[in-house]
Amino acid sequence: MVDLDSTGIGLPEQNVTSQLNPWSPELRNSIMANFQEMNVHDIAETCSQLRVGSLLKVSGEEFAVDGLLGEGGFAKIYRARNEEGLAVALKYEVPSCAWEAVHNRISTEISPAIMKIDDMYIFRNASLIVNEYLSMGNMLQCINNVPGEVSYSVVLHLFIQLARILKEVYAARIIHGDVKPDNVMFIGKLPEGLSLHADDLLSSEPIIRLIDWGRAIDLSSLPNGASFGGRAGTQCFDCPEMLNDRPWTYQTDYFSFAASLHVGIFKTYGKVVEDTNGFMFEKPLPRCADQKLPIPSWDNIIEKLTTAFKLTFRHNGLKKQNATMRPF
Repeated sequence: MVDLDSTGIGLPEQNVTSQLNPWSPELRNSIMANFQEMNVHDIAETCSQLRVGSLLKVSGEEFAVDGLLGEGGFAKIYRARNEEGLAVALKYEVPSCAWEAVHNRISTEISPAIMKIDDMYIFRNASLIVNEYLSMGNMLQCINNVPGEVSYSVVLHLFIQLARILKEVYAARIIHGDVKPDNVMFIGKLPEGLSLHADDLLSSEPIIRLIDWGRAIDLSSLPNGASFGGRAGTQCFDCPEMLNDRPWTYQTDYFSFAASLHVGIFKTYGKVVEDTNGFMFEKPLPRCADQKLPIPSWDNIIEKLTTAFKLTFRHNGLKKQNATMRPF
């Protein structure tokens, strides 16, 4: 008997109420049939469960699994060594899902800031994605490692980069669908030298990468004007439209961006409350991050955050974080 894994449990509060379900396996399969992905390999076999200490052989390659990096409602992420001894990240998902390759359509101009798929193996029961192992951790881990509050300048700098990434994602008519600090990985450190000008920092290479495209929605493959109803089920990141069962599309990423910014500034998840002016966080974000419009412009958000960053930088410089926040 093949030892199967129990991933793929989903999100308990997900509840799609619209006739068009953007996460329907049938819909995704029909969309993927129109794309040829060079690094996606179909394997007519069943993949056994991955465990720390196990040895996985697939398509002539061998991976020694040596650690569990994390798990969510849909998958588990392991650290492993390939035959050359190099560390890689293995994302193991049950049932199989080739959907994450959809992000290959996004502009190559920001490719360092978008998750890369070295290889994706689609088994009968599971999928296995081989990615570069990023040792610096994700944004949530790093925020939690800071003993006090996170430097406001640092937060603004990182979220300007994230807003620029999402602007390019939208240019490809893709909704990420799961923007949160856990899904922002560090690929570099802030530039050394506090004498740098704000403009130099703003034009520097991205130090973050957006990962986990399993909840992405490809609007370019759907009817014009398509919208959705119901909840994604991600606690503290479901947008007000989901909570009130109103139609939504891009609102989910805009709200999740603001909710992630709330985590960066306050080190707490944002609680949404409703008053006569509509929905807002119980602990309001700074004015530069105010997002009361249903679908604001990424250019507008970037401009506001950039103005605030330059003002903060001029007064305080780029305050260095405690060494426990490794990327900083």
